[in-house]
Amino acid sequence: MGLGASADELGALEEFFRIPADTGMAFVVVLSHRGGEHNSLRLELLQRCTSMPVLEATEGVRVVPNKVYVPPAGKSLEFHRGLLHLVGIRRRGTTSMPIDHFLRSLAEDRQQNAVGIILSETGADGALGLAAIKGHSGLTLVQDQALARHAGAPRSATAMVKVVDVVLPSDAIRETLVAYSSGPRLSPGALARESGQLLEQIFALVRDRTGHDFSLYKTGTGHSQIERRMRLLRVRGLAEYAHLLHEDPKETDALCGEMLRLGVTGFFRDPLAFDALARKLPRLLQSRRAGSRVRVWVAGCATGEEAYSVAILLREYLAKRRHPLDIRIFATDVDGDAIKTAGAGAYPFGIVDGVAPGRLRRFFLREQGSYRVSPEIRDLIVFARHNLLCDPPFVNLDLVCCRNLLGYMEPAGRRQLVSILARVVKPHGLLLLGASETLGDADVHFKDVDRKARLFRRTTLPSLLPKRLQLESARPTRAEVVIARLAGELITAQETERKRIAADLHDDLGQRLAAIQVDLDLLGQQATETSRPMTAEIKALGTHLAAVSDDLHELARGLHPSVLEHLGLQIALRDLCRDFERRERIAVVFLHRGALETLPKDVTLCLYRVVQEALHNVVKHAAATNATVRLERTAKGVGLCVKDPGKGFDPRATGGASVGIGLLSMEERMRSVMGRLTVWSRPGIGTHIHAWAPTRTQS
Repeated sequence: MGLGASADELGALEEFFRIPADTGMAFVVVLSHRGGEHNSLRLELLQRCTSMPVLEATEGVRVVPNKVYVPPAGKSLEFHRGLLHLVGIRRRGTTSMPIDHFLRSLAEDRQQNAVGIILSETGADGALGLAAIKGHSGLTLVQDQALARHAGAPRSATAMVKVVDVVLPSDAIRETLVAYSSGPRLSPGALARESGQLLEQIFALVRDRTGHDFSLYKTGTGHSQIERRMRLLRVRGLAEYAHLLHEDPKETDALCGEMLRLGVTGFFRDPLAFDALARKLPRLLQSRRAGSRVRVWVAGCATGEEAYSVAILLREYLAKRRHPLDIRIFATDVDGDAIKTAGAGAYPFGIVDGVAPGRLRRFFLREQGSYRVSPEIRDLIVFARHNLLCDPPFVNLDLVCCRNLLGYMEPAGRRQLVSILARVVKPHGLLLLGASETLGDADVHFKDVDRKARLFRRTTLPSLLPKRLQLESARPTRAEVVIARLAGELITAQETERKRIAADLHDDLGQRLAAIQVDLDLLGQQATETSRPMTAEIKALGTHLAAVSDDLHELARGLHPSVLEHLGLQIALRDLCRDFERRERIAVVFLHRGALETLPKDVTLCLYRVVQEALHNVVKHAAATNATVRLERTAKGVGLCVKDPGKGFDPRATGGASVGIGLLSMEERMRSVMGRLTVWSRPGIGTHIHAWAPTRTQS
């Protein structure tokens, strides 16, 4: 176990080491060094607090249970294969993070058996070390900042994205640690033998409450997280833990969080991989014209360090290139909390272990307690919450980095994931995987660029496939056709239900309102003979009823435009633009060219809905005074453009939820007819939405 504390505050250590001497654990104490002061811990001070032997670490000493190890003066420690190694502390004037350094080495070596504890105020030192231990499914504990003796307490550690399991006063940490060390240690086999059905029930509870399905994760991965939670909560069996999940939704969320935050990240993690990528970027991009777009996807980006590392490599390459390129990096993760941290771009001082001094000066801004990514790097990246196995992937990519997912998947999950990656990378584009990850059966789609670095290049199909399949490769893949067909069936079912509701509104409710209107007219005629005030009230009711009837008509037409079926897309869009102009008082110009009468029904409805959604965005988000809708038939398909000179937005940034949902809805509809959708927008200039769909039925 690694124990981090301040060299200026040893009281918390004295209190903690009243722990029993026979726990079976070994303790390694590492002190933070403020302002470059290399304070050594007095062995005799700790020896008075515990009956365990307190030893000054020497080079290569083997760590044994029930002993305490402290570094000699002027040295820090690393842990490797059960041995302690002495390392020098950074010279004065640089940031020293000895706690982070040791905890990271402990996490790499001991994996899920590592324990990290932060006592008293250590500044930023220790935060990244705790994150590394949590990423390897170890245990992390922090002294309660409200009860810490040193003013300020370990704020940096508790500020990290849910990397701390327990926040308690030091005496309670001591008790929790003893209970955890003596808790049940069940092997994956033992867990499976206890009850396979209970495990399925546990994962079903997580899926039903959170929406996250971990059925494609390795069995051992799920087992280790469940065992960790059971030991932490002192639960002795799976049945008891399953009952706890039923009764306590917070524990379900906690288990889901454990599964989502598997793995370790960091700036330029695995330097061999990033060095190889930096060497291959010139070949990938040297032929690009000035201003052309380069698309990159960092999938499973966690808290953003790897996405920023890729952005730094690209920025360094651009600095050597004569002509600029338009770099777009999409960084995604299923964990919303991690995405928020990534978007903020602020990291503890411990990142100095992974970032070269020159890069630190050029691409980071030093703030109180952290380093913040500079705007020139931050502006290259769009961070978004995204489930790689469920949500539509990004496409047409020059580079994909997926370095923290394949290793946790069962073979079926790996095949599904690699199949997705093979479809989205351009021919000759690059794929970077994690150090222990492989492509498996899908390596037919990629060629080794640097096998040790796990860097691959997407191959072109003609060099790999028989001639017959080469001819077919220009067609949509079977998977793409199946996905489009399923999406089309879903949209058809949705439109059928819309049509039924629209008919009910128009035929049933509309007729009732018409009958009420007739009765009101008759009542008004009778009232004129007896009472003028009553006549005025009846007239007012008639006006309100007419307005309700008009609203009902608009609602029914919005749900399902019958004119689309009877008169075709051209007339339907013309009427839609006119109604929109009248209702919203925004000038809409509708232009069309080519024969539009023979379009397939699914394409017709798809394009109508895209225009409907686009005009809705013009009113709700663009605040434009006019818009243009252009429809044109070509030899192979039909093209559509909706543009407005409104507010516009930055496509690199995550916009409002409703804007994002609207664009995703349009994109999904176009995909269902094997079409495509592109969006161009600039703040203060406006937005152009382009859609294209084939007119020939896809078999």
